[in-house]
Amino acid sequence: MSEFDIINKAEHYNSHPSGLECIDVIREMSFDVANAVKYLWRTELKNGRQDLEKSEYYLRDAVKWNQPVYIGNTPMSWNAKMATVIRHETDPLRQRFFKAIRQQRADWALDAVQEMLAP
Repeated sequence: MSEFDIINKAEHYNSHPSGLECIDVIREMSFDVANAVKYLWRTELKNGRQDLEKSEYYLRDAVKWNQPVYIGNTPMSWNAKMATVIRHETDPLRQRFFKAIRQQRADWALDAVQEMLAP
């Protein structure tokens, strides 16, 4: 039997090399930014380019409405999680995306996603 199940522990949200589950990272982010991270997180195991396009959509909206990235109340814990994600990213553009999120710069994260989408 698999350690994953589509409802409670979907593989595409639980297979990041950091060992963290996506929800534990996005829980304290604004809606649009959390969705952008979620779609980028699962790109390689679910819908590929379509997920990148969804990430771009949500980041555009976050930038347009000047939404904050982080809205939680435990910034040190969140920063530590983001540092773990960044440290375990092997793709330079994905690493740049997560660094931008950690620096609370949705606009920089959008630039990284757009570069991922470039032909």
